[in-house]
Amino acid sequence: MKASLSAAYYAMYNSLYAVLSKIGLKCEIHACTLECIPSLLSSHYSKEDLISIQKALEAREISHYRADEVVADKDKSFVLSRAPFFLNKSKEVLASLNQIDIEVIRKKVKIYMKK
Repeated sequence: MKASLSAAYYAMYNSLYAVLSKIGLKCEIHACTLECIPSLLSSHYSKEDLISIQKALEAREISHYRADEVVADKDKSFVLSRAPFFLNKSKEVLASLNQIDIEVIRKKVKIYMKK
């Protein structure tokens, strides 16, 4: 199960990373990459999408790094069931992003960088 949770998370994470790459952004800190959803990509991903990938990250971290904790069965089921939907959402975002969208997102990044 540990490998399945890891595979589910990394499928989600890498699909989001692909979207950011298309925009021209590189963010290798996982928590920062996930923060791009509400900060920069809220018109493309829903709150449910964000919850899905956050739960997947948490489940992966528990299963790999916390020997004294166990991922709840309901969380395992949730992550494994939501991963394909997140992956499909990222494919849709990649297909739908146009140059205007990319420029708008890049302007948001510049605003955040000034803060």
